[in-house]
Amino acid sequence: HAHLDHVGATLGVQQQLGGESCLHEGDLPLFENVPLQAALFQLPTPPTGKIDHFILDKDTLKFGNYKIEVFHTPGHTPGSVSFYLESEKKLFTGDTLFLGSIGRTDLWGGSYPQIIESIEQKILPLDQETLVLPGHGANTTLGQERQHNPFING
Repeated sequence: HAHLDHVGATLGVQQQLGGESCLHEGDLPLFENVPLQAALFQLPTPPTGKIDHFILDKDTLKFGNYKIEVFHTPGHTPGSVSFYLESEKKLFTGDTLFLGSIGRTDLWGGSYPQIIESIEQKILPLDQETLVLPGHGANTTLGQERQHNPFING
């Protein structure tokens, strides 16, 4: 997603490692307004580079021998996505799902009903052994979250 804390190093990463920058189109207004986001938090505006292409729900990204499926998981932002590496049973959830919590929905474009729907329809159907790697904080598993996360109903 295109919150300041997730896109602030985009240009630096592109310059150091190469590669393309991808974004779900739902977050383009956030990306285009990184200077405003920085101003709201009284932070310097980082150079963000450009978006090379837009990704969609169910797209497949390839890295070497790995295939990663894109899940559009709106709620934290309109264009939030999660990335599922099925061969490794790993799910990168960004700010959608955390250990014992979910992403904030009180910022621009956030929606509590939408984030719950994203979690229930896209994330919870995966195997309970799936390792969840969130954008902040400790890792967890879907089994642990089904049992202990107060925002999830099993």
